[in-house]
Amino acid sequence: MAHSFFKFKTALVASLLTLFFARPTSPYSEALGWITEFKKNPQGIRKKANLEHILQDAIYSAEPALALDAISYFKLKNLRKPIEDYASTDSTGTSYLILAALSEPAEWERLSKNFLHQLLDLNRSPATKMILFDLLNRMGSPISPTRLDQFAHQESSPEVRGVILDYLRTQLVSRHDIHYLNSLMQIARATQNSYQIRVQISYLLQELSPHFQNELTRLFGYRLPSNGALLHQPFRSAQRLKVAVIFGYKDTRPARFVGDRYERALLIERVLKMGFIRSKSDSELFSKQKEVSLKILASSVGPDDQANRTNPFQSWQSAHVRHEFELALQNSNFVYYDGHSREGGGPDFAPPQLKKNFHVDYARYTAAKAGLRLILTSLSKKHRVQTLALFSCSSDRHFSAAIHHVSPHLNLMTTRSLTYYSDSLRDLTRSLETQTR
Repeated sequence: MAHSFFKFKTALVASLLTLFFARPTSPYSEALGWITEFKKNPQGIRKKANLEHILQDAIYSAEPALALDAISYFKLKNLRKPIEDYASTDSTGTSYLILAALSEPAEWERLSKNFLHQLLDLNRSPATKMILFDLLNRMGSPISPTRLDQFAHQESSPEVRGVILDYLRTQLVSRHDIHYLNSLMQIARATQNSYQIRVQISYLLQELSPHFQNELTRLFGYRLPSNGALLHQPFRSAQRLKVAVIFGYKDTRPARFVGDRYERALLIERVLKMGFIRSKSDSELFSKQKEVSLKILASSVGPDDQANRTNPFQSWQSAHVRHEFELALQNSNFVYYDGHSREGGGPDFAPPQLKKNFHVDYARYTAAKAGLRLILTSLSKKHRVQTLALFSCSSDRHFSAAIHHVSPHLNLMTTRSLTYYSDSLRDLTRSLETQTR
């Protein structure tokens, strides 16, 4: 796998997830003093005296995310050991992303052994396990079929099981390793699989070579599911209040990293602590007593935009999330979008349209305005939406006037400037807690 996946030119997505979920442990006022400056101009602190010392302290401050961002941005490899120490207390797992970004291919073998050891810790959060599996997959680190079966057997989180399936896809589709067929069957036959996992399995099975498909039939009596398994599952709920949280496709182009799956996993952890119960058949659906139903969706199927573009499951996922967003605009009381504005062409749920230099082709988005047109079309009809929150960069400038024109009484929550992912996640979670009490 190309080393460029780990060498994020800027890591202002990966580690920012820690900002809201971390807890202050020490009052490093000097370390916190550069936060506003760094947000406005990352280059502005490069010449700061004792920068490495300040950032090392800031890892344990109230703002560890920005410290990790800066360490990755400036490629401060001398701070890898402090980050490794901090990783043991980092419930978000993003410390491991930074460690990978600061490492050279020659160091991956040692790093992968550490990551595999961390996966053995049953107390690791689902978000951390997702990141560790993703990193091991992208680094080409082998996990034996026996060990993978153990992980899948003990893991109840649909998000982690989905990442295990992505690892199997690499072994079976990209590397044509037949030894992992049994592992795939172990997951495919599990009774606790959600609708989303069944769809992912269906697409994976269709990607297998004819030889592997024949082997599945010969060894396990297994045949490909019908296309009926790929239909959208409707949002049926008897609860009085319906809420939808939709994470857009949160790429970091021209870098290849995509982060919305991790943010969704972190939000789900918080939602479960708020008293929500997860549906066994629909991993996107949560309910709270008989009052509130909540859907939480992410748009990407993997952490690498380049890999997602060749994965047929990504096409389904993007269409599925767009469809659910449209349904939410008709049938939900509160709708939250957390993603990119695409310079007024969003909301967006698919891998971005790119120029030849791998930067986002914003001109195509501003010309088409496909996401905004979807919102306007939905809100021009009879709908239940009371509040629409658009947690994306400068969403007030991009969307407010047009939306209020078709729905003047809608409670619209927007941002007035560029926004950090962690800020959006914080605001979204606070609003969600208030609306669902």
